[in-house]
Parts: sequence; C-alpha cells; structure tokens
Amino acid sequence: MLVNLPGGLPSHAADPATYCVRAAGLALAAGGDIALVGSPVLWLAPRSPQLSWGRDGHTQELPHAPLWWIGGGWCEFPLAQETSRARAHAAYAPRTFEPPWRCGGALLRPMTAPLEPGPGTDTSAVGGPGVVRVLRSLLCQSRSSLWARPDVGGHWRLFPEALEFQLSRTEAFEVLSGDRYVLLLRDSAGSGSLDTVLLFDVMQNAFLPPVSPTRPNCGGHVGEAPVRWRPVDGTWGSSAPGLSLRAWVLESSPEFLLLLAPVCRDGVQRTAEDPHSALHLVGYGGEVVSHHLPCKATRLTLQRYDKYFLLVKDPQEHPTGKGGACMDDDWHPSHDRVAAWLLSADDFAIPPMPVMLPGARSGFCMGADSSWSLAIARGSLEELAANYHLRQDTSQRLYLLEDGPTLRLWASRRLDDTFDALYEQHTFDGARLLRHAMDFEPLPQSSVEVGESAGGSWLLCSPGFRDL
Repeated sequence: MLVNLPGGLPSHAADPATYCVRAAGLALAAGGDIALVGSPVLWLAPRSPQLSWGRDGHTQELPHAPLWWIGGGWCEFPLAQETSRARAHAAYAPRTFEPPWRCGGALLRPMTAPLEPGPGTDTSAVGGPGVVRVLRSLLCQSRSSLWARPDVGGHWRLFPEALEFQLSRTEAFEVLSGDRYVLLLRDSAGSGSLDTVLLFDVMQNAFLPPVSPTRPNCGGHVGEAPVRWRPVDGTWGSSAPGLSLRAWVLESSPEFLLLLAPVCRDGVQRTAEDPHSALHLVGYGGEVVSHHLPCKATRLTLQRYDKYFLLVKDPQEHPTGKGGACMDDDWHPSHDRVAAWLLSADDFAIPPMPVMLPGARSGFCMGADSSWSLAIARGSLEELAANYHLRQDTSQRLYLLEDGPTLRLWASRRLDDTFDALYEQHTFDGARLLRHAMDFEPLPQSSVEVGESAGGSWLLCSPGFRDL
C-alpha cells in the first residue's frame, strides 16, 4: 500500500520538525495496528540563554552551527548559514520548566473568610484581618507569624518559627481527604525561590514535620564509601526533622506532590545551600517517599518525559582528578562517574537509577575543555541490537552527547527493562537483590570534528521533551 504524504517521506526531511510531522502522518495513515520503524531524532540547542551573550552585552557566537542527528549521521539545519549562529533555531530550544500548579493545577488557593474571628484579643472580633480558609482549615497571618486551626472547633495554633511569606500567594495540597494539608508559603522573591513547606494536621490541630531525613545511600546502586562519612556537626545519628522544609515544587497532581529540597549528607536540611538533594513525593493517601541524591540541588537539571524524570548533573559539579577529594566528607569515589539519575514516573518507590559515564578505556573524553549532555529518545538502532529479532526495536533509550573537540553520540540499553531487571548477588553476608546502573556504547559513524572545543555549549534534545 502506497501512502501519498504531502512533502515526501520522513527520511527526506530537512529539519527535525518536518521529520516528526511526516512520521506522525505516516503513522496515522498506517493505523494503530502497524508498528512503524524509524531512526531516533536528536538535535543540539544552546545549553542556556546566557551562552548567547558575552560579558560586555554583545552577542557571543556559539562554537559551530547547530546540528541534528537522523538515520545514522549528523545534518545541518537549512537556514544555519543565513541566521546568526547564537540565535539560530530558537524554536528548537527546550521549553522552560513550568509545573502544572503554575497553570491552574491541583493545588488549592485560600479564600478569604471575613466572618471568622482571628487569633488573640486584638483580632477576636468578627471579620478579623488576614483570615483565610483552605477547605477544612483556617489560616491567619500576623506579621511574620502563621496561625492555623480547624474550621470547626479547636483553637488557634501558632507556628513556632518566624516565617517570611505572603498569605495571598500561599497554596495547599490536600492529604487524607482533608485531614491534613501541605502548605506552600511563598515570599515576594519570585517564582524561582524556595518555598516553605509546612504540614498542618486538622484532626490533631498541630503542625507536624512534613518529611523525614533521607538515607545517604541506596543499597545496590552506588555502594558504600571506603571510609564512612563523619556525622554532621560532630554528633552521631541524624538530627530531628524540623517543622518546616525549604523546597521547590517540581510537579503536582490530584494524586501526589513532588518536591526537591537541599539537604546535608545525613538527609537533614540545615540551610538552603546544603551540598546534597532530596526528592520527596507526598501522596494523597498520606504516604511520603523520599530519595537522596548526592548532588547540590542548584546543579541539577530536571528533564520531564512521559514515563521518566531525568535529573542531569552539571558536568562541572564533580570534576575528575579533584585534589584532596578523599578529605571531603561530601565526596564519594563514584561521584565523578555519575552523570544523572533516572526516576520512574509510574512507580516512584523505585530508587533512582544512576546513569554512569563511560570509562576512559571506552574512549570517552572528560578533559577540562569537554562536556556532555543527556536525552531520551525513541528509535531503532540495528547496530546495537542484542540479536536478530531486535533489529527493528524502537524502545526508548538514553543518549549521551560527548561535547568537546569531537562530537560523538553514545546510546544505552532499553529503558523499559531498566527497573524490571533484578540481579541476585551472593556474598558471605547472604544474598541481595540489585540493579545494574545505566551504561553506554558508542554509535558508529557518530564522531564529527568540530574544529574547536564547544566547551559545554550544547544541550542534547529530543522530541520526547515535555519541559526542562
């Protein structure tokens, strides 16, 4: 059966957008019962807007023209020679991360309650200032103090810490059918600042710790350090969790709330500049699932896909050959090999899968003038097929861009069996189950000399990007 496609076949496309449009039209014409085989589509975009401008405010050109990968080779965009290289193809830049709660998501906004009395004798009259309602709870702000109580019965409860927030910008997440509320307090610093996360229990009329300390290591993934980390502040054990948490909201839905918080190596948050990170998922049923990431939160880039969260570490976070690293309590021998963590969006209870960079024996270059980038894409790779029957396999894979004097692509194994494949290891302490970390193999004919080092200017993108 011949299908008349306007413009031609996907393999004759001149840019990634045209390829995706033609591939979608071909799949629609063939029907859902026929699986179409196609090559993975990837392209390069400027890593950040700051790279397009010099320190003097003038345009700073990128090292070379943007490229895109299709069918086993690199291609140039058709208009790359007519447009400034620093501003070329802005439409292919990844979309800035916009959580659903900023677009009218599942979080609740308080409503004014003019007939509710406020706390204390000065504001006890009906119509006290600053009283708002969040379903089954009432909130009130008095300068830097926050008061809360149930809407029926109970007395006003003062939060024991001073807070800088605006009650009009406060949002809440409902837990246990309204028995608890996760409060997100925001100040006037803007949308990029940390939120103050509180947990108010309506049944007990009390503030509770929103999360517990995370474990520094996940067994079966990275391993234990040769010398165990010294405790923070010179005391053994973890400190008690506080009643407030400073965190960013990554995503929210009626079923869960996903937070990213800076923490210390023992999983307890002490300042907003703590060297490690923690992922906290608060479910509607009251469950809290936490994961520890040994990387500073401000040095992580979150890539959202349909089934995965990919948290990519900045290449300069843990440089190789760090002098005196063994004396750093926040350092681990495997930190310079871990490039990212892959988290399943379908089952958050599975610990994040470390994504390991290829070793020097594989030919991967990690010099001072080199960098790398990661992306998830779908497509068939016949050269990496495990057997004859998987030559046309189009499952999702993780792709690694070696960004240096030579551009080269690396590909991982299938992602759908990453969290399902368990391996049993027998030791003198007994048997334990573990998973293999993600590794890469180089793609043939993917090396291209760019003439000069890109210096980490490029970000690898794919059609599966939802936001960044």
